[in-house]
Amino acid sequence: MHRSALERFGLSTIYSTDKLHLTVTSNQHGDFVKEIMSIERAKSDKTPSDSEPLEDEVRGSVKLFNTAKGYGFADVGDEEEDVFVHLKTLCNFGIYQLN
Repeated sequence: MHRSALERFGLSTIYSTDKLHLTVTSNQHGDFVKEIMSIERAKSDKTPSDSEPLEDEVRGSVKLFNTAKGYGFADVGDEEEDVFVHLKTLCNFGIYQLN
């Protein structure tokens, strides 16, 4: 799959746990992904705890998260502006989407 197929769908990265629904075609070089139709991202098995945040942590709530594009925004209360959240950072902690 060429990265242009990802870019046309609005993605920059896929993960080993992603399930892609694709249109595949062939040319003189062989089979290739023509188009990504949809993507299903794995859900984290971990349920967040309601414990108090540690000293260097803040509690927030998800305002918007676009799983297909891999980013969103959270409201962390004390901050005037929303905080940008990227899927690559979440995946480092085993979280593949936000609700």
